[in-house]
Amino acid sequence: MITAWLPASCEPVARREGVVIAQLDMQGATIFRTGPMPFDQADAQLAPWPARDEVRAALVGNRTFGRYPGSMRILTLAQPRPEGGALYILSGAKSPYRLIVGLEIVTIAIPATVLLLLLSSRWRRRRDPPVPQP
Repeated sequence: MITAWLPASCEPVARREGVVIAQLDMQGATIFRTGPMPFDQADAQLAPWPARDEVRAALVGNRTFGRYPGSMRILTLAQPRPEGGALYILSGAKSPYRLIVGLEIVTIAIPATVLLLLLSSRWRRRRDPPVPQP
């Protein structure tokens, strides 16, 4: 879908697919990179691109995937280029674990709260002295 190293072909594909496409030189430094994506902040908190295992593997000729968990999950592909360097593609998605934890809290906390309220109201009724009947 892209002609590597041509920004004109990479930018529209990167926007449409929600990825970052980058050209890295033989030391892993960025030569070209497509525009910003929502996961850029999470990616910036990781090791620099040249220090990542998948980039180092691609620079010696091995296509390698990378996966970085967190609140924003980053998935990468580093593809060696015949003329040297690497094509680096990054994608990001919000971690499903945050959603699962939120659902667990809702499914546990709400029933537990209702149960505690019911039990406390029964306990109060037992402690209150009976009202004398006339």
